[in-house]
Amino acid sequence: MSTTEIVQIILTCAAILSLVAVLAYFLIRLAAALSHVLENLTEIARGVRLIEDHCRIIGYGADLVNAALGDAAGNLTTAAVAAEGMVPARR
Repeated sequence: MSTTEIVQIILTCAAILSLVAVLAYFLIRLAAALSHVLENLTEIARGVRLIEDHCRIIGYGADLVNAALGDAAGNLTTAAVAAEGMVPARR
C-alpha cells in the first residue's frame, strides 16, 4: 500500500467519523426538543382535563336552562300580546 492510499483511507475514516458525530449531535438536539414538546403537551392535556371537569356541571344544568328559556319565550309572547291590548288605539 502506498502512502497516498493510506492517507485517503485515514481521511475517509475521518470524514465518516465527522459525519457520524454531526448526526449524533443533531439527533441529541432533536431528542431534547421532542422532550420539551412532550412536557408542553402533558401540561396542555392536564389543563384540558381541568377545563372538562369544570365544564361538566354545565352539562347537567343546560337542559334545565334551555327548558326555562323556552318557557320564558312563550311567556314573553303572551305578555306582548296582552300589552298590545292595553295600549289605547290611536285616532
